[in-house]
Amino acid sequence: MGGSAHMGMTLAALYFGTAGQAYKTGCNASMAAGALSGAGMVASVGLIQNQQDFAGHAVGSAVTAVTGFFMARRWLSLRHPFMPNGALACISFIGCIYNTYKANEWADSW
Repeated sequence: MGGSAHMGMTLAALYFGTAGQAYKTGCNASMAAGALSGAGMVASVGLIQNQQDFAGHAVGSAVTAVTGFFMARRWLSLRHPFMPNGALACISFIGCIYNTYKANEWADSW
């Protein structure tokens, strides 16, 4: 696995972990969102490993931006404590910044 794919796999593990926790609590919407976000990050990593770095980081940017937006919206609207919604939103936005930076690095090669 390439160095730039590690962030994607870490985020995929976090998203799948939230899906598992949502399954335990019976929240089907959160379970579906976590599973789809995790699958999107696995697809991103697959593209990066197949030498399609720009496309992989672009997909990773989109997935993390959408996930971060909805988690931040949920955290702010429900007034939950920072964990887990606020933390996941922050981590997603950090992933979005990283993937956008890496996509800009690879944009010339596409």
